[in-house]
Amino acid sequence: MGTSMNKRIIKKQTLIFLLIFSLVIIAIVFLSKSNVDYQSQQGLEPSQLTELLEMASKSQPNPDPYISSEVKPSDPLYPGLLAIQLNQTADDLLPLAETRNSDAMYWLASSMSGMELINGEDGALFQQAAELGNPYAAMRLTPILSVSITCNEARLGITICDDEWSEKALKLLKARTEMGDIKSEYYYYKARIALGNYSPSNLKIIDIATRGAKEHYYRPLYDLILHYYIENRSKKVSNENLKATESLIKMMINNNYIPAIRFSRGKRLYTSLSPEWREIVKKKYVELGLHYSLVTEFLDNISDRKASTINLSLIYRNLYILKEVYGIDYYHRLDREIKLFEKDPIRLAAEKEAESIIERIHFPIYIDEQHPPH
Repeated sequence: MGTSMNKRIIKKQTLIFLLIFSLVIIAIVFLSKSNVDYQSQQGLEPSQLTELLEMASKSQPNPDPYISSEVKPSDPLYPGLLAIQLNQTADDLLPLAETRNSDAMYWLASSMSGMELINGEDGALFQQAAELGNPYAAMRLTPILSVSITCNEARLGITICDDEWSEKALKLLKARTEMGDIKSEYYYYKARIALGNYSPSNLKIIDIATRGAKEHYYRPLYDLILHYYIENRSKKVSNENLKATESLIKMMINNNYIPAIRFSRGKRLYTSLSPEWREIVKKKYVELGLHYSLVTEFLDNISDRKASTINLSLIYRNLYILKEVYGIDYYHRLDREIKLFEKDPIRLAAEKEAESIIERIHFPIYIDEQHPPH
C-alpha cells in the first residue's frame, strides 16, 4: 500500500513539475516576444515623427465610421468577423470556408480555438489555410509567432505547431509586401525581428506607421504609441512628448480607430484630454459599437445608493441598448437596486432615445489576425 501511495505522490509531483515547466516556457516566449517589440521604440522622440505630427495637425473628424475598419460591411467576411469581435458564433464563415477561402478558414479556425489549444479540426483549418497561401495561418502554426498560448508549448509535443512554418509565413508575407500590402509589410517586419532575422529600427517602424496612416491603417502607429506608454509608464513624460502622443491619438480617434478610442479612456491620457474631447470619446464609444462604456456608465450610476443621484434616464437608455443590440440583459441587476416600472414615463422616453441611438450605431472591425478579440 505504501509503495502504491509513493507512486501516486511521485506521479503527482511529476505532473506539477511539467505544468510549472510549461508555464515557465510560455512566460519566457511571451516576454521575449514583448521585449522584441519594445526595443524598436527605445529613445523615441517627437522630432522623429515630423510627418505623422503634421498629418495629425491637419486631421478632422471623418464621417465614414468604417474608414479604418479592417474589413468593410460590403466584404463577405464582415458578418463573420463581426460575430467573432462580439464573441458570438461565426456561422457566416462556414460557406466561405467551404469554397476554400483561406481568410474565412483562418478566422473560422480562430473562432474555434480562441487563445487556447490548436489541434483537431481547428488545427487542420489553420494548416489548410496556410497551404492555400494565408501567411497568418502559417504564423499561427509557428510557436514563436503565434498568438495561441498552447502553440508556444509545441516543443513539448502538445500541438501540431512547428517552427518550420516560419519559413512559409515569411515567404507569404514578403510576397504580399512586394505587392504593396502595408499590413503584410508590418507583420513581415515584426516576424523577422521575432525570428532573429532583423534588428529593430525606429526609422523603419516610423516609416511603416506613416505610410499606414496615409491609408488609414493605424495598427503600426497605435502599437508605436502603446509601447512608448508602456516603456514610460513609471517615468514623468515631458509635455512635448505628451502633446505629441495626444495629437496622434486624436488623429486616430478622428478616423474612428477603435483601439485608439479605447486607449484614450485610460486614466493617464483621459485626464489630459479637454472636456470637449472627453465627450467626443464617450459619444464614439456608443456610436461605434463599444458596449463597455454603456456597462460602465450603468454600473457607476447604481453604485451610489442615494436615489436622488441616480440618473434613471441614462440607465434605462443604456439597458435598452445593451439588450437590443448586444443581447446583454442587465435589467435583473438593476431591479435588485431600484424598482423598475415598465410604464414609467422616464423609461419610455429613454427607450425612445435609445432607439434613435441604435439607428446610428456602426461596427468597424478592429480585430486582426494577430490581435483577436479580448
